[in-house]
Amino acid sequence: MTFAAAVGLGLAAPIATVGRIGADVVVAGIDPQLLLGLTIGLLVGALGLWRMWRSSELQIARQVAERVAATKRQRERLEAVLEAMDDAVLALDALGCVTLLNKSAERLLDSAGGGAIGKPLAEVVKTAELSALVEQLQDVHSASEEFEVPGPPRRHYLGRATRQRATGGSVLVVQDVTRLRRLEKMRKDFVANVSHELRTPVTVIRANAETLLDGAMEDPVVADRFLVALLRNADRLSNLVSDLLDLSRIESGRLELQPQALGVHAIAAHAVESIVVAAEDKGQQVTIDITDDVDVWADASAIEQVLVNLLANASKYTPDGGSIVVTAQRRGRLCRIEVTDNGPGIDEKHHRRVFERFYRVDKGRSRGVGGTGLGLAIVKHLVTAMGGTVGLQTADPRADERRGCRFWFTIPIADAKRSAA
Repeated sequence: MTFAAAVGLGLAAPIATVGRIGADVVVAGIDPQLLLGLTIGLLVGALGLWRMWRSSELQIARQVAERVAATKRQRERLEAVLEAMDDAVLALDALGCVTLLNKSAERLLDSAGGGAIGKPLAEVVKTAELSALVEQLQDVHSASEEFEVPGPPRRHYLGRATRQRATGGSVLVVQDVTRLRRLEKMRKDFVANVSHELRTPVTVIRANAETLLDGAMEDPVVADRFLVALLRNADRLSNLVSDLLDLSRIESGRLELQPQALGVHAIAAHAVESIVVAAEDKGQQVTIDITDDVDVWADASAIEQVLVNLLANASKYTPDGGSIVVTAQRRGRLCRIEVTDNGPGIDEKHHRRVFERFYRVDKGRSRGVGGTGLGLAIVKHLVTAMGGTVGLQTADPRADERRGCRFWFTIPIADAKRSAA
């Protein structure tokens, strides 16, 4: 069809027919290979766009998964740290409700974690001090306060609260400082007791020396009496310093024990030799009721010092003509060694405290017989270092007088230690 014919036809044909004829003319004028190339190009472009979209989607999904995994790891680490902490940790929201707490906080609140979550702090704590501590955050960024919780046993806590500016909530950390306060009290008591114990002999020594210098030296009788007092208090001072050094060395771990198999009878015989003169002067009878086949795993010097201290105490506080008995019995993997006397005994209310440093049942009487107040504390620390325990019983609870004391301690049997090794 020529162009003129087409025009003529177009003038005579409807508009729709003209459009269809025009499209046929355009398509007829396109090269089939070009059309195929265009089609393939469009398909390749579409495939590339799809692959780019798919790759971007996978990358975003991978990044999201990595972030979720990292967040999970961080949360697990945080939970592990919180659960391992001895301090109680509580997180509160802006309304003061508990949103998180660790096991230590559950023990402090005496409740299960699920029961405390979502509740106001005032409903789950037993002490008003913690709620008051959080209320202080309305005016300050952080606050701290120490408070006591009545027992038994009585506990001391240090609470610290910090406001979270981003969320409006707060974090509460509560530390149990009971042991620290107890140690501080022990240190203060120890310093006070040492000062008091040192002051007495030093004062006596100084007073006697001044008296001798003022002219008492000219009177032999008076001079001898003051010199004896000087020597007695110098010995007391020396014993006190020696016991303090021994106790310090034991408590600091500088005492190196060398345990070995030892016969209890031989150790007890050596210990008795150290007090035999004092016992004979008071007419006391010291007996060893131990068979030769009882062996323990202990340090020779340490166990002998333990027995010497117990025997010396028994001899000091047992009246003239009294008796002291040393026995030993096997009890499973342990050997229980006892030092029993028939003295006045010790009231049961003192039994739990006699092994404390400077604790005296009768202060005046203890100083009168030359005690330092550290002997039983040294006994306890030495026995504990050798893997044993100590204790005190009334020897004869039925007696009205001379009820006596039975100090005992346990030491591992030598055979048990060898088999364990």
